[in-house]
Amino acid sequence: MTYVRDKCTIPVDKIDSGLDAIARNIRRLIKDHYALMRDGSDWHAMALAIFALEEFAKYYVLKQKRDEAIKKRMNPLHQKRSWRSTFYILQVSSSK
Repeated sequence: MTYVRDKCTIPVDKIDSGLDAIARNIRRLIKDHYALMRDGSDWHAMALAIFALEEFAKYYVLKQKRDEAIKKRMNPLHQKRSWRSTFYILQVSSSK
């Protein structure tokens, strides 16, 4: 994981393990939600349902970003633009 301009960059090949961990969290939260509902702890169960929804949103966004990165990686025009911008950054930094 690297940071570029206050943004976290995760390698595409590492995202799948993150998605798996998030999916496990969602399943566990939902399982615990149902257990609390059976025990009559409605408000605690509601909190876990909200946490599960937050995890689902995180899963959705991360999966979408992974798919975008894969598409960009396969698009030769994007690769060319990416190479040019990297070359430009190297030129600017070396001229200082």
